[in-house]
Amino acid sequence: MMAESNLNQILFFQEIDKILSAAKEQAVTMRLLGATAVRTRSESSKKMAEERMLTDLDFVAYRKDRRKIEKLLTKLNYSPSVSFNMAHGDERLLFFGTDGNLKIDVWLEVFRMAHTFNFKKRLELDYPTLPLSDLLMTKLQIVQLNEKDLRDIICLLSDHELGQNDDDREKINVTRLLEETSSNWGIYKTFTINLVRARELGPSYVQNGDRILKKVDEIFNAIEAAPKTLSWKLRAKIGDKKPWYESPDVR
Repeated sequence: MMAESNLNQILFFQEIDKILSAAKEQAVTMRLLGATAVRTRSESSKKMAEERMLTDLDFVAYRKDRRKIEKLLTKLNYSPSVSFNMAHGDERLLFFGTDGNLKIDVWLEVFRMAHTFNFKKRLELDYPTLPLSDLLMTKLQIVQLNEKDLRDIICLLSDHELGQNDDDREKINVTRLLEETSSNWGIYKTFTINLVRARELGPSYVQNGDRILKKVDEIFNAIEAAPKTLSWKLRAKIGDKKPWYESPDVR
């Protein structure tokens, strides 16, 4: 059973390579995000691979490439979710493998879940994934954080140092996090809640627990200390009397 699971995951990552190679050939910019992207960038996550099967693929791409993406994935034998793509195709596309098990989610610049982020200006900064800071943001924005997503947060922090810009692709750009948390109180609220969770539970998942705590504290303190916008301050006065997040479409 274990050998079968390992084989399935090998085939899964071979499929990713095939999609990314085809995208390059067609001059289509596609970057991984989600659990698969974390697995790609994190040695700690790879060590936990046997405990977690990956079955979904998430990409971010340019909106202008929508038709190219549809043609590319169809040629690779993926079936579009016609009704969903017609309704949401300006921001998001869904495709399914021939067996119905593998799902491909393509976000067109805008990532809209509990919170919304625009990655249009971030796609050229790294490959084959979004930059580490953006990967971390897509996990920290989850309001109902489950164990799998918490592990992804912890693995990213365990394996990568913190930085202040995008110059080093192997560092998490804390300034990028501050751009979002200093202008949007809702994002600030969710990020800080999840950083507290990571601080409480991080040491139980990885050996270098003290390093995790130090990084979490550094990010948390930077978020708290950063100057906030007027709109942030006005929303902060309302607090959690009003929902600060959206209910995401998790299809």
